[in-house]
Amino acid sequence: DDIEKDMQQDHNSDQNILHLHSGFIQNCTDELQSEVAQIEAQVKAVSEAEDELQTCTREAEELKHYTRRLCSQTHRFSSKDLTTFSRCDSLRSIGRDEISKYLDCVQQEFEEDLEQAKSLYASCNRSTDEYNTKANHCAGVQIRWERASCDLQKTSALVCSAYVKSCDLEVARFAAIKNQILPAEEGRKSQAKAVEKINCLLTNILQVNASELAGD
Repeated sequence: DDIEKDMQQDHNSDQNILHLHSGFIQNCTDELQSEVAQIEAQVKAVSEAEDELQTCTREAEELKHYTRRLCSQTHRFSSKDLTTFSRCDSLRSIGRDEISKYLDCVQQEFEEDLEQAKSLYASCNRSTDEYNTKANHCAGVQIRWERASCDLQKTSALVCSAYVKSCDLEVARFAAIKNQILPAEEGRKSQAKAVEKINCLLTNILQVNASELAGD
């Protein structure tokens, strides 16, 4: 009984050691899951920043092309020959009424052209300002995306490195301890079988002796 008790204690002790080191591996895995959650959050941040950057870049390109067309139109209008007034009839005489009528027409057409030029110029400036604002915003989004991507790369590298160093080390320790314990476990099994045979023999001998004594 003492031998069996000692073997059971040794077995329990070895199992406790294995359970302890398997707990270390589980702790490492739990820590990894926590780090993975952080990486997933960073992946989401990178994806959102990338989507925002693509949208912003597309809108900026559309606004740039619109601004170019608008400002080109402004430039063409401002480059027209202001000495030609197409809507005014040419002078047929140099009479006072004819000249006065022609000058009134020229003044009206000039004022209309001037107002249109002011409107086109203001639209060109406004669209240019809008494009510059959008371009600056996109530049900021670009920086956020680059930083998020960089943070993700750093975190992933650190987590993978830490996991390899700590978790792989614990797994190696568990395997080494298990390899040390297995021979002892096999030895205890053999020892248990031997003890069982001895107990069986002793039981049989005692039973024989008891029978002989009873016969005498």
